[in-house]
Amino acid sequence: MSTSDVPGRVDLLADGDGSVTLRVSGAWTLAHFAAIERQMQPMRNTLGDDFHLDLSALSSLDTAGAGLLSLLLGPQRLCAVIATLPDLAPERRALLGTVGGAVSDILAYTPPGGDGLGFVELLAHLGRTSEAIWCQTRALLGFIGLVLETLARNLLRPRRWRMTALVAQLEQTTLDALPIVALLSLMVGAVIAFLGATVLSTYGASVFTVDLVSFAFLREFGVLLAAILLAGRTASAFTAQLGAMKSHEEIDALRTIGLDPIEVLVLPRVLALMLGLPMLTLIAMLAGVLGGAIVCVTVIGIPPAMFLSLFHADTPLSYFWVGMSKAAGTGVSDWHHRLSGRLQGHRQRRISRRAHHFQRGAGDLRGDPGRCAGRAVFHGDGLVSALPVAPAATPDTLIAVRDLGTRFGVQVVHEHLDLEVPRGVILGVVGGSGTGKSVLLRTIIGLRRPDAGTVRLLGADLHALPPPRRIAIERRIGVLFQDGALFSSLSVVDNICVPLLEHTALSARDARRVATLKIALAGLPQDARDKYPSELSGGMRKRAALARALALDPEILFLDEPTSGLDPITAAGFDHLLRTLRDALGLTVYMNTHDLDSLHAVCDRVAVLADRRVLVCADLATVERYAHPWVQDYFHGPRGRAANAAWAAPTPET
Repeated sequence: MSTSDVPGRVDLLADGDGSVTLRVSGAWTLAHFAAIERQMQPMRNTLGDDFHLDLSALSSLDTAGAGLLSLLLGPQRLCAVIATLPDLAPERRALLGTVGGAVSDILAYTPPGGDGLGFVELLAHLGRTSEAIWCQTRALLGFIGLVLETLARNLLRPRRWRMTALVAQLEQTTLDALPIVALLSLMVGAVIAFLGATVLSTYGASVFTVDLVSFAFLREFGVLLAAILLAGRTASAFTAQLGAMKSHEEIDALRTIGLDPIEVLVLPRVLALMLGLPMLTLIAMLAGVLGGAIVCVTVIGIPPAMFLSLFHADTPLSYFWVGMSKAAGTGVSDWHHRLSGRLQGHRQRRISRRAHHFQRGAGDLRGDPGRCAGRAVFHGDGLVSALPVAPAATPDTLIAVRDLGTRFGVQVVHEHLDLEVPRGVILGVVGGSGTGKSVLLRTIIGLRRPDAGTVRLLGADLHALPPPRRIAIERRIGVLFQDGALFSSLSVVDNICVPLLEHTALSARDARRVATLKIALAGLPQDARDKYPSELSGGMRKRAALARALALDPEILFLDEPTSGLDPITAAGFDHLLRTLRDALGLTVYMNTHDLDSLHAVCDRVAVLADRRVLVCADLATVERYAHPWVQDYFHGPRGRAANAAWAAPTPET
């Protein structure tokens, strides 16, 4: 066994002069963690303060071993002891110091709450559970209400019917489910007939098996089996599909181009379930009766003609209608429950968007503080709140955020945040992870209602507008989400055609021609237009998403980490494309980024988000001089110095 494989040991050795040496030897690694901990456990309480540490026989050390050594000696004492060991290798000194600091933080941490589940904590737990049940019930009822409201609106507008989507969902819910529903119902019908015949034959009443089969399947089992299979197979698949779309930000992308996810995604699926379940119920009834008939003919010996005669004579038509009446909504309710949680945020936004608002002397979209005083909003939950009136934005101010507050439960993300974005600039927003850059972007574009303060985009408060006026504003912005948020079931050119077909009078042919132009503007090769998002590289997906964001020639372009995950050459190409498009199209760009090169290459102004607010918003040179620890560390740390040096160095172009 090599010395690096010898399990670690720790020994207290008495020296001749009366001093004590703590000798650490062997491999203090994760492989020997349990053995070392058992061996050092008795020593933790008996180790005094007067000893010498000997690490000369230590063959190997990793973070697990360093953690054990830190626990044995204590983090502070370990740091003090290793400072007295001049021969200790630098890498081990650094490892022990770093792990010692981590162990110190662990030991200093006090978990919240008391010990055990006391009476007060039990009451609090019951309260939280009751509140969660109430909120889930409200979410379910609100979601059902939104679906019914959207259905009622679209029934009177035939041009809004999405027949292609409905037919596609009917194929998935009904045609694809026919074989499994028929097979399972046939088998269950045979089993019920066999069990019934076995019991009834003891009393000489096996002929009543026909009545048992007809009653069971026409009234109960037909709709029950169809609904269970539909809820377990199709509704779960729908929930997974929409959950994946939400995680990839495809639902957010629908909202930002003025499409209603309830209308586009939910309504076709709900209608398909409502239309498909009666069809599947009928198939289940027929298959179940057929399975029972097969058993009656082969096991009991009832002739087929007699089975049909008894079935016709003893089975009232009301059995069939009772069963079919249960089919219209049985399978939909389970899917409503599953899906309401995934779209709960959208439900809240839609309710607030539908809020009745009264405004004395309402001005134009840009608002006028002298004519908008006294405004109140009646929210979907019945609460009334007065909205603070922000100062009127100047014609050249496209984004105006005043005294913004954002919180998630007790966690405050933004507090008293102010920001203005003038027309024609490229603004880079930087900040540490968790400071709420993406939350701020989503709040500005209306995907999240602010908890305090006001946000005006293109002169309007999106949450105070009725749907038609809000959509008119949303048509004037483009959004590139961090992961692209391309619709995975559509090709690149079809992705770009979505806003064109929805918001313009273009024919499908003309929309594709315009989409082809946008693809070229975004720097995508033309052979990528008919590819699906899964067939594109990361950089190509970003460019395709940019082309869709530019589809309606927006005034403002919002970008969330556009160069993240790209190699330096591709990122530089994207930066060049962005500045070219700004100069060519007159865009105003709001960009969340961590890329120092992008700040130097394209940004006219930089906003620093820290301490729950915007610390400074100015040109890059001014921001770099701002006296704040995070700002100085970000712009003048190792990476900041490297970026500054690279941009200060002469290039062949200069």
